[in-house]
Amino acid sequence: MLSDSQKELLVNRVNREHDLPILSEGTEGHLLMRMADKINPALESALRDLIPDDYVDVIKLALAEHLVTAERRAQIAEILVRRLRDPLVDAVNAKVDLKFLPENVEQELLRRMLTRGIEEVVELVVGEVDQRLRELLSASRETQ
Repeated sequence: MLSDSQKELLVNRVNREHDLPILSEGTEGHLLMRMADKINPALESALRDLIPDDYVDVIKLALAEHLVTAERRAQIAEILVRRLRDPLVDAVNAKVDLKFLPENVEQELLRRMLTRGIEEVVELVVGEVDQRLRELLSASRETQ
């Protein structure tokens, strides 16, 4: 689930933040990488035991460095719109009554606004994830 660079980033950050006093930094890093190598194959299955498959797929897409950002955004947005939009429209519509609009128009405007809102959040978050991974990986490699 995690790429090699994501595992490297995780290991370097944990190694920097937590000291095992009886081990050298190199030994700590080696031990943590072995742990990451053991944990990584089990992550997806463990997540699927805890949350719906669509949300696991969103996490995998967010981490999918081999896909261009636009493709990841599109796929994540499609999943989240499919899973969240209609229940969210119903929930918001139950709490908000725009008396100046007929109910069918209100429902359609909420649907469109919430679809666009979900897509905008995905665009911001995926861009932030990409930027953050680049920065952290670069900083992590500089401190080695």
